[in-house]
Amino acid sequence: MSMRPLEKPWQQLMRSPGAPLGERDMFPETRKDLPDGEDVPDALNFITINYVMDGGGATLTVGKKKYLRVDFACIIREWAIFTDVVGSIQIDINRSTYADFPTTTSITAAAIPSVTAARKNRSTALTGWTPVIYPGDVLEFEVDSVTTVTGCTIALKARRL
Repeated sequence: MSMRPLEKPWQQLMRSPGAPLGERDMFPETRKDLPDGEDVPDALNFITINYVMDGGGATLTVGKKKYLRVDFACIIREWAIFTDVVGSIQIDINRSTYADFPTTTSITAAAIPSVTAARKNRSTALTGWTPVIYPGDVLEFEVDSVTTVTGCTIALKARRL
């Protein structure tokens, strides 16, 4: 009876369904800089930070919304907004360290995420952004303008550092 080597949980995720043990065909990019020397697929280092706004059936209001704490270091690479109805919305993202909270500063510069007369939009062009988030940082989402939208999700795709 042959024994199969033990797999790490992420190794099971890497294999395509039915692929033999050890094949790494789903995520060929790996990180080799981990302390124990293991290879971790680069795709597993990406996460999405989602923030949902709900107007309870009424159009969302302009202004600062709630806060979201991020417990790991990451760099934002892309944003996406999805709305419940066709409309327009512009959402600024502010950041603060735990020590400086509640004072926040915009990370988006002039490239503020928005949807215009549609239900979705996304961008990887983060020109002028300060995209690095440190462990314990607090994000604040601020609606700068809104028309018709009663609910939306803003999703920030980030790479763990």
